[in-house]
Amino acid sequence: MNANERAIVADVQHVVDGGRDDSLRKVLYALYVAALLLITYGVSVAHAFFTTQDPQWLRAAVLSWPGALTVTTIITLALVAAWRAGRVRGPVLPPLPWIDLVVPGPLDRAITLRRWWVMAATLAGTGAAMVGAVIGGGAWFARVGDPGWLLVGALGTAVIGLVLLLVALAGQVSLGIPGLVPPVWRPREALRQLRLEDLRTQSSRATRMGGAVLLGDLRALRLEVATPVTRARHRRLRPGPRWASRWGVIVRRDLLGLRRAPGSGAIGTAVTVLAAAGLTWSLLQPAVPVVVALLAGLALHLGFSTTAEGLRLQGDNAGTPPLLGLSFRTEALAHLAVPLLLCGGSAVLTTALVGWLDGVRDAYLLGTVGWIALMILIVTGTTTASAFRGGAPVSAFLPGAGPQAMAFWVARQAIVAAAAVGGLAAAASRLPTGQVLLTGILLAMTCLWWGLQRVRSVALEHRV
Repeated sequence: MNANERAIVADVQHVVDGGRDDSLRKVLYALYVAALLLITYGVSVAHAFFTTQDPQWLRAAVLSWPGALTVTTIITLALVAAWRAGRVRGPVLPPLPWIDLVVPGPLDRAITLRRWWVMAATLAGTGAAMVGAVIGGGAWFARVGDPGWLLVGALGTAVIGLVLLLVALAGQVSLGIPGLVPPVWRPREALRQLRLEDLRTQSSRATRMGGAVLLGDLRALRLEVATPVTRARHRRLRPGPRWASRWGVIVRRDLLGLRRAPGSGAIGTAVTVLAAAGLTWSLLQPAVPVVVALLAGLALHLGFSTTAEGLRLQGDNAGTPPLLGLSFRTEALAHLAVPLLLCGGSAVLTTALVGWLDGVRDAYLLGTVGWIALMILIVTGTTTASAFRGGAPVSAFLPGAGPQAMAFWVARQAIVAAAAVGGLAAAASRLPTGQVLLTGILLAMTCLWWGLQRVRSVALEHRV
């Protein structure tokens, strides 16, 4: 951008927003807050993690083929998530007045959008570098590695963050050129290919998403994030055989929904497989860090919830006339059939495969599969409670602790699932089996009761 173009942009900015360019201040403040949190908590957590682990075992686990496969799967899922996030809300998104008044003007589009691209790149690169530096610094302070770990961690995560940002930009640009690979390795060319219609749509969507988050309206947020249905639109729910019950209609309806949105089923199954592999690894290897089991428990809940679209739709549309005369609770139980079949089956098969590859046979293998089945029951309850969470509490809208209350209200089911499943997997490989099994059964019964109680509460709230 030459001096003439810089002067024009400055004049336009003075007219549109009064000449106050506080983008740098916002970026620096966000990075400052992130740095404080990472220094306060991140370094301590990383130091404790590396201090409590055997360096030789950790290195062997990461460099083994299961570790490499797990890392590859996580990176692939991250790239897919970045692509889909870019199609919903891209990294380059000016305010709507700037899009309407400045972007269509005679200036090069790469120049008018440059400020927001630089902000996104700075946040992604610097934020990822700080996370990597904290991880490398924790290893250095724990004397697992040398000072080079800090530099390698910062540079490596910065590259990963920028790659994910470029993939998100590719997803945003691909809205205007479907079927083509956007030239994201040349950001200026990619910025020039952003269409006004797509920028307006995403800017309006971002505003509505922000309002939904502030109000705790998760239904509106999901509607904004959901991709349009373009597959199997000609398919209809046909009459089933005479012997089929009304439960079968609900199951076939959910299967039709997954056929129209195959991405949800595929991503949910992939996340479930990854979670089951991590939980099986934690069950079979007591040396596996507890944090791995906790993250695997969270992933199991998220994977199961992704495939339970019918259950979420019932919770969102509570108060409408019952389908086929089924009671509210019976319909909710019927909606659990597809996620149990899809995620439960994939988790059991993954556990059996991982255990067999690890040399586990006979009764010990059946016991490992039984542990995973118990964990599936736990996430069944937490997913049901999440789908029928109801409205946000009044405390979420009070000044002071309102944002924290809102965040806890949204994430409490996932937190319970991660703690229950991850803690159960970690304890099963370290403590006596009888005590842990009894605790796991009580946890499963409690989570299932919690889910059914939420179904009953939502049904009573909408009773006429």
